[in-house]
Amino acid sequence: MLTHNTDPYPNSGGTLNSIMAAELQQRLDYLIHDLKAYEGFNHRGKGLRNAVKTQLNWWAKTQQDMNTIRVPYLFEDLWKAARARNHQQYIAQATGQDWRQFLVLESGDRHLRIEDKRGHLLAYSQQKYVKEPRLTSDHYRDLPFSQQWLDANQGLFQHLSDVLRLLEPEMFVRYTSIKPFLPEGIQPACGAWYACALNQGMTTDGEAHFDHSDYYCGLNAVTGWGDYTGAKLILWQLGLAIENTPRDAILFLGRILTHNSVDIQGGTRSMVDAFVHQAPLIWKDRQHKELTGYGRKGKSGKARKEGKGKEKAAYDIAVEDAENAESAMDAEDPGTDEELGVMYTLRLGEAEEDSD
Repeated sequence: MLTHNTDPYPNSGGTLNSIMAAELQQRLDYLIHDLKAYEGFNHRGKGLRNAVKTQLNWWAKTQQDMNTIRVPYLFEDLWKAARARNHQQYIAQATGQDWRQFLVLESGDRHLRIEDKRGHLLAYSQQKYVKEPRLTSDHYRDLPFSQQWLDANQGLFQHLSDVLRLLEPEMFVRYTSIKPFLPEGIQPACGAWYACALNQGMTTDGEAHFDHSDYYCGLNAVTGWGDYTGAKLILWQLGLAIENTPRDAILFLGRILTHNSVDIQGGTRSMVDAFVHQAPLIWKDRQHKELTGYGRKGKSGKARKEGKGKEKAAYDIAVEDAENAESAMDAEDPGTDEELGVMYTLRLGEAEEDSD
């Protein structure tokens, strides 16, 4: 059974204006000092704390009347199923239904959040807030045209990165943590995301697939443009169809959810898909360990946890568990039963209490 919720802060108890001042200060401390999600953020002389507070306030306003869909599945179960060696069999099992019978979530002014039955984020749609991507050449695959296209669309990728930082700040930090380890002159091409794929002139249904090379719990960001009037993104395991129109942005777990675009209406659709592959993050973690002698979140032990709040301590424990799993990962086969998502364990204790 699907459940609906219009609370823009489903895990924090209301809008920003309803959060007590002390809780807001704790949130700011966590984002700025503990998580360091705003390192290098341009606060334009307003002061970092005031700038972050302003951004949180903006985010709360944009999420007013948000539509929240809770599906009867668990992220952990979806991830384990996605690890199937036979990719075609996994896709075939997911697509053995008629998507026309799925619940259609219409495009509109309200934000859309899709989460598992513990409240863990699976997909998110932000309608009508994204700038339309700009193409500078039909030959975007070849330099210098490809770089010109990326340069022309940095505003789009920065906006999507800001949304990711507000939506899942731990994931934003995970993505951007690679920057200090990259060779000089090389940086992620698409804001927080490392690369993007472009598909132009689509008029027919895409092929159902999942992105088996992507980060196992990472959100992809998909934005469409063109003269079409509507299309649908099918999330097969969830039995949902997300309607999208030009300039809608959809963030979802492309690694574990079989998906494709269907029912393009009124014209041609082009699409940019920003993603992060698993391999670069594995490489970064190994570089970090070679330089420091320990995992990406620092030394383990009681001393590291002393003085930290309940939320931060839970995060540290989750990171250590995932770090132990990651150390055994092979670059060509990053899947592991134990690695079920660092950022998805942050609210696990609270979610289990709610389910009792």
